[in-house]
Amino acid sequence: AWSKTDFYPGPVMDSTAYSIYTDSAWNYMWNLKKTEIEYHKAHWNQAGYQPIHDILTWPGNGNIVLGQAAHLAPFYDANGDGAYNPLDGDYPLILGDQSLFFIFNDDRNIHSETQGNKMKIEVHGMAYVFDMPGDSAFNNTVFLKYKLFNRSQWAFYQTYIGNFTDFDIGW
Repeated sequence: AWSKTDFYPGPVMDSTAYSIYTDSAWNYMWNLKKTEIEYHKAHWNQAGYQPIHDILTWPGNGNIVLGQAAHLAPFYDANGDGAYNPLDGDYPLILGDQSLFFIFNDDRNIHSETQGNKMKIEVHGMAYVFDMPGDSAFNNTVFLKYKLFNRSQWAFYQTYIGNFTDFDIGW
């Protein structure tokens, strides 16, 4: 049970753009700490500075040639040009003191778990935590924020969306 899937890594794109290569590229979670972003903000314009991998590869820009949305992950646009470029001082916008950002969709392939229809739904997820050693509730809580995008031509009415999360340590 539950060995099948309805969702696949990455944003919704043109059906001809889906491949094992795009799957591999999007089967990733960007893991950033607030301190890493603050360091980037303070040093991006210094000679020899190189952003860390997850700031450099932050998926702020979609690839419109592949049919992706122009903007994906949230970012601060330092020069207002509308494109994410950390070498221009742009930086990811995260929640909490550490965040994991990921994108998945229901459009890539068949819904083998539910046998349902594709809806062209794109989900942007951010799991985040706060570093608050003095507050046992905050220091032991993982927050999840999902932002859903309807990338189809249809408006969905009376639609119900459920979420099941089972965090188990070790499996």
